[in-house]
Amino acid sequence: MRDYKVLILSTCSSLKRFPIAAECNLGVYKGEPYDQVLNNWLEAIQDLTKKKVPAEDLYIGSNWKEVLSCAKTASCVGFIPQVWIVSAGWGLIPAKFQITPYAASFSEGESSIHNLKWSREFNSKQRSRSWWQTINQKRNLDLPSSLPQLYCSLLNKKNLRVLIILSKEYYLPLELEILELISLGAEVVIVSSGMYSELEMVHPVIKDHVLPLNTKFKNANESLKKNCYVLNASMATWLLENYHDELKKGREELYNVLDKKRIQLNEEEFYFSNKQKEKSQW
Repeated sequence: MRDYKVLILSTCSSLKRFPIAAECNLGVYKGEPYDQVLNNWLEAIQDLTKKKVPAEDLYIGSNWKEVLSCAKTASCVGFIPQVWIVSAGWGLIPAKFQITPYAASFSEGESSIHNLKWSREFNSKQRSRSWWQTINQKRNLDLPSSLPQLYCSLLNKKNLRVLIILSKEYYLPLELEILELISLGAEVVIVSSGMYSELEMVHPVIKDHVLPLNTKFKNANESLKKNCYVLNASMATWLLENYHDELKKGREELYNVLDKKRIQLNEEEFYFSNKQKEKSQW
């Protein structure tokens, strides 16, 4: 039997189980120069006197629950899963890594990196990319500082699949690293209904790695009829439950079967819509 492995990369959760110290909440630094904030931030979250807990125990909420369910499902269908987290506050970390509770995000909101003072020429992508690269390089942690470094650190890459569960906002800081992953020969698949719905924002090389999954897939299964914040992680779990054999065969096989499903769902929706119109005319 082949040993199939899946590296699950997921965004973190804004909901935390434990209280957050003021200096570990990016919201309190609003309007301050980002480079100064980053140094103060790293000093605060890495403070040895602060209590630390495994990241997988810190995050709560339905989305994080789905991410853990995804890893469990992967194990049940013949994969050896490994979960790593894309965190705006800590950088790239494994799920079991001990961290200080924090609040920071690449998305808009009170704890967003975009609320800091940036150079005027920096757009949202440049801000996100700069913060991500710098926090990974400057932190005092013995961990890979990028997705390609993580991939290269894995000893046996045979039958390895890289499953990335991503929102549009968290794609921005990772774009260059995903490109490098693909160039290294990694079997990358991305679950992001937001990215698929706005493929024009996605780099041409990455487009074929974004699985053809959108909000219409909510009609494919009851487990997918959830809000948009949970949908990507739910679809990743559903994908592993129903298309694990295709994932084992490779990205192209998986993409093709999902694209057929997408067309089927579109046709069913069109048929149902016409039936409804016919009824209304009686």
